[in-house]
Amino acid sequence: MSDISLRIREIKEYKNLNNSTFGELLGYSDVAIGKVSNGSSKPKFEMMEAIVKKIPEINPTWLLTGEGKMLKNIAFEENSDTSNQQGIPFFELRAEAGFPGNGIDGKISPDAYYRLPDDFKGDNVFVTDVWGDSMSPQYNSGDKIICRLIDSLTFIQWGRAYVIDTFSQGILLKTLRVADQEDAVKCVSENKEKYDPFLLPKKEIKKIALVLALLRKEG
Repeated sequence: MSDISLRIREIKEYKNLNNSTFGELLGYSDVAIGKVSNGSSKPKFEMMEAIVKKIPEINPTWLLTGEGKMLKNIAFEENSDTSNQQGIPFFELRAEAGFPGNGIDGKISPDAYYRLPDDFKGDNVFVTDVWGDSMSPQYNSGDKIICRLIDSLTFIQWGRAYVIDTFSQGILLKTLRVADQEDAVKCVSENKEKYDPFLLPKKEIKKIALVLALLRKEG
């Protein structure tokens, strides 16, 4: 299987799409997507173009060459005037000692709002900041991340980064992987030299949010 086929499969997993739904998004048949996904045919330029057009957060350099990260940095504008509630709410979660309520229902007031591309608008979407070095170099302290609250641990996409609100350890930013124990998840740091993986019991998780994209000011 070619590297580009593996990257297309990674995008499908990232968007939680099968061959049929991914093909529908791009304007291709499920058969065509299946052949590209399993490496039996190479994607044409038009398909690659459709991917970066329909999923604008995908880094085209990564898609074509494998260099860099799958998700590109997203253009954004911060609005610190919280009386002007335009955009996606930003919460400094470490200072709030917990997540906002389901649906960002106003139980915790946003610290700011971010104007983002339409792709990231929707219920339960919010922005928060990265702290510490456990997830560097993928996520560095001071970065902002776009997140979406999920309703159930049933919908976890293994191998993706999550912000996790726990009962005993506060708020964590970790990549989640399948654990040997059914009643736990495996939390993995990107900075593996300093931080070892550990098991987190599912009953310890109050709320959980999938990291959708990274916001980083360059320079």
